[in-house]
Amino acid sequence: MKLIFVYNANSGFLNSIINSSHEFLSPNTCQCDLCSLTHGNFKENKLWTNFSVSVKTDLGFYHKDEF
Repeated sequence: MKLIFVYNANSGFLNSIINSSHEFLSPNTCQCDLCSLTHGNFKENKLWTNFSVSVKTDLGFYHKDEF
């Protein structure tokens, strides 16, 4: 069994910059709750990292244009 997560953002370097900037400048208007759950401003959220390491199920992460 695999648990799949889909970010409400497109993949790619430029999209990462745009999405990160948007989340940093206007966090209340961010349309991706998964981004807020898994990442802080500059790195992966420590609580999320601990969870993803401890869970016994395979996790898959995709952007909406990859899914």
